[in-house]
Amino acid sequence: MPEHMPEHQQGPQPIPKARLEAFSDGVFAIIVTLLVLELRLPPLPQNPTEAQIADALIKVLPPLYAWVVSFFVTIVLWVNHHRFFALLRHSTDGLMWINAFFLLSLSFIPFPAAVVGEHLDSPLAVALFGGAIALGALMFQAMRLYATLTRGMMVGRQELKKRKFWFGLIFGPVLYTSAAALAYTNVLIAQILYVLITIYFIMPWFARPGAKTAEIEA
Repeated sequence: MPEHMPEHQQGPQPIPKARLEAFSDGVFAIIVTLLVLELRLPPLPQNPTEAQIADALIKVLPPLYAWVVSFFVTIVLWVNHHRFFALLRHSTDGLMWINAFFLLSLSFIPFPAAVVGEHLDSPLAVALFGGAIALGALMFQAMRLYATLTRGMMVGRQELKKRKFWFGLIFGPVLYTSAAALAYTNVLIAQILYVLITIYFIMPWFARPGAKTAEIEA
């Protein structure tokens, strides 16, 4: 690279990754905190009976479902984000901005989680919920692709030409998007699929403790 070439034309410039990772962890912590704030009992009379309390607890089940799924989706992405950063040598301006959009998509999840918690039988609410999750997974894969395509950014050799690599990029987003679309056919099946897909992405960490980030598709 010629020395007289302006800095902005020299490609992505290396930046220490520690602050970006610490900032991201802070945002993850805030998101999981916001999720649990949606869990609250409906209004009860001053001296409620056991039956009234039980009825109120039953009404909390839909928000509880949305909270559990959202929480574990967020944690799956946090684990992948952590392992992804472990494979980075450094950051760049481009990665910081893609990471910002990734965090933006994740910070949106508490809203559709609250909506689906109030309207669990609504196809639109259930589809919005899955769409928000799919967007978060997609933005994570965009970060992964950017880092892989940026020379010298990732530790080790990334197999760009392998079908498995490209399949991994689209697998998670496509699964959640498909489940979201299914909400307009069968809301209950879509709800169950969100749970099963999330469990699918959690299980490899127990079955293969040494699994690499490149092997995780979420």
